[in-house]
Amino acid sequence: MAKGNRFVMSSAARLLAANEFREHRRIYVVIIFAIGITMSTFLLSTCYEFYMQQVINTGIKNGISSDALIMGPGMTVRDAIGGAMPMSYASQIAEAINATGRYNVTMRTVFQGAAFYGGVEYGKTGRYEGAVIDGIDLKSDPRVYDLRSTIVEGEWFDDYLAKNPGALEGDFGSQMTASLAYILNEAMYSDWSTLPVTGPLMRSFRPGLELFQRAAYSRATAYPALVGRSLADIAGLKVGDDFTILVEKGGNLGNITFARYKAIGVYDIGLPLIEQMVVITPIDGLRQIAGRTLSENAATTIAVRSLSIPPSDHGAIKNDLTGIISNMTVTMPEGGLAAVKPAVFTWHDVLLYVNGTMFDTETNLAIFFMTFTLALCAIAIYYVMDSIVLRKMRQIGITKAIGATNLTVGLSFLYQALLVGGCASVLGLTLGYIALYAVQTIGLQNFLQTGAVLRLATPVDINYIVQPWAVALTVILPVVVSLLASLLPARHAASLDPVECIRRGQGAM
Repeated sequence: MAKGNRFVMSSAARLLAANEFREHRRIYVVIIFAIGITMSTFLLSTCYEFYMQQVINTGIKNGISSDALIMGPGMTVRDAIGGAMPMSYASQIAEAINATGRYNVTMRTVFQGAAFYGGVEYGKTGRYEGAVIDGIDLKSDPRVYDLRSTIVEGEWFDDYLAKNPGALEGDFGSQMTASLAYILNEAMYSDWSTLPVTGPLMRSFRPGLELFQRAAYSRATAYPALVGRSLADIAGLKVGDDFTILVEKGGNLGNITFARYKAIGVYDIGLPLIEQMVVITPIDGLRQIAGRTLSENAATTIAVRSLSIPPSDHGAIKNDLTGIISNMTVTMPEGGLAAVKPAVFTWHDVLLYVNGTMFDTETNLAIFFMTFTLALCAIAIYYVMDSIVLRKMRQIGITKAIGATNLTVGLSFLYQALLVGGCASVLGLTLGYIALYAVQTIGLQNFLQTGAVLRLATPVDINYIVQPWAVALTVILPVVVSLLASLLPARHAASLDPVECIRRGQGAM
């Protein structure tokens, strides 16, 4: 019998709720749409933001830092993108880290330079750009980075070298001749060529020097290189194109050499700033170009991938690596032992340098606007239900007088809230998935501009990674907000005295 009574009370409460919902359907529909659109926007922004975070995190780990980077004492995070000085003892540090068995290690050499794409004469043809030449160890690098998977056009070095076995065997004489030819030809375009006395003489030598430079350029070894998609788009580079780079060895402006490269592939890590600046090449060829500046045991950076500590725990990785190499004693090239204290930076340090707090700010703004809108909707639900209590006081009193319990009256308001919240949840989820499907079908793009020095952003496909927790919040939050907003009106209605309600409700009738 008790079970039957509960069923009757629940049915009566649902009937009352349905009647009130129909009577106030206009305001409730407005509230449902406001909550639904808010939640669909939350779902879209959350899924897209997570996708972009994955793109940037993966891009940084693939292109710059892996899980952590080690550089010489005094180096900064900025130097990770180019500018770090070579460590002559890099191989000793790498061996010490390798010996722990907790990491995979590779050495990289990063030199800054100036690149000419589409031509060899500065100021005449082609496009001039600043460049960073990143020399990688083909044997150990794939264990630390995943660059091969980022190639969108062309081929990886192993495939190219298998077909061109002598591609890394540079001719030092041709290299020096090409460098000299470039320097002489550059002088023909200097301020000296505009002077009354030296100008005519220098201009007369210009055609012969240009032929000399072209001949020297054709004899120089074209080292294989990967270029970024952003750079390929901006400079018009295609797979198979040659380009010229003036390599600044050792961070000394007076120590510059000429180098010829061939684009054998295009990589895409989703970071336009890095793709535009960084040219990737085998370290063997870069050592030949750099000469004495870079020995076999030297490198500007040491990259590591953790095998035991989760990459997400970047603080633990940093502390562990610092403990391994802190105050390490190494053998210097000139002989003798020296204590060194290299700098350690994790992928998270590089991420904060490249993007700052962009995603944190966007997340906070999204949460703020969602909270603000839901709060307004909750206030609207509260005032609608509170007005129902005031205007329907006589009806509530009569309902109680003929046998309705406090629970039945209170439940009628909670059922209204469930109906509003449930409809808003369904609407938000439906609109969100329709938008996801529409965007993926149309194939929209966003222009990701990373870094203040970037002049042209790279288009990035708009995509989403749907998170279960985001879907759950889209469904649960509207219901929770509606229920919370209805609690006070429901309690107020349930606590009313029937006689007092009928008496006070006379005026409302």
